[in-house]
Amino acid sequence: MSVRVAYGQLETSSEGVATDTFWVTDFRGRKLKDSSASSLGARLEDFLIVCQATESDEKEWRCGNIEVSNLVSPDMTQVIIRGEPDGTKPGFLLELTTALTSVGASIQEAAIQGGTDVPEPACDIAEPGHDFVREGRVFKFMLKGPTGGQMDADRVASLIFTLRLLEGKGIMPTVAPNMDALLKLQTKCN
Repeated sequence: MSVRVAYGQLETSSEGVATDTFWVTDFRGRKLKDSSASSLGARLEDFLIVCQATESDEKEWRCGNIEVSNLVSPDMTQVIIRGEPDGTKPGFLLELTTALTSVGASIQEAAIQGGTDVPEPACDIAEPGHDFVREGRVFKFMLKGPTGGQMDADRVASLIFTLRLLEGKGIMPTVAPNMDALLKLQTKCN
């Protein structure tokens, strides 16, 4: 979000309520302009409300092309990813499985559908009309959480956040930007 955290204080109460305070600057160490600070606040607010489970239904989550459900199986969590950021980019399956296991989940079953002519009925997981050429493959995973059962809401939120980054639709970078290049670009734009 083109800011640098200069100072931060993060606390979590015994009730699990987090209170985090960050003092941020631009990449040159300057105070943010009011418009930039307002934009930052709006983006953080969007991040805090996106992909949360509704109060009435904490068993299913949907965020863009990602669907997570604890209703399909009594002891596993189902994750479906419809499409991929770039069908020609190799390694997306590896990135997905790495993201799934990074939140402590173990993959129990999986199915991947890359077209309409499926070799096994179990591979037919896409909705009718899914455009495999434009949208890419559909992935379905059945997971167990770190304790052996379904994943809890906090782990699901972490997983969705990570999967959104892989889709290229997250709002945060996964690696720090090249600061020299970014400063040169900002100089050209100012």
